[in-house]
Amino acid sequence: MLHVSYDKVISAICLCDVVAYIKAREGMVVFPNEYAGRKLEEVVSTFRGVRLVSEKSGFTHVFVVRPSAAEKKLQPVATPA
Repeated sequence: MLHVSYDKVISAICLCDVVAYIKAREGMVVFPNEYAGRKLEEVVSTFRGVRLVSEKSGFTHVFVVRPSAAEKKLQPVATPA
């Protein structure tokens, strides 16, 4: 997983590149509703792609994006976790 600032993800990634968006608090998913209450790691592992993690307003935001999008748009600013 790559830790990237929330604002950088929002400004650099297009919706068409996002495979999944997961919002969690204290390690438990709160969005999307179909996964609510499950562990974040468990839900994230069901999606293929590059996992971008950011923290904002007490929530953990995970954006699963296509590998080509992450490579082209975020590689210079992302750091491995």
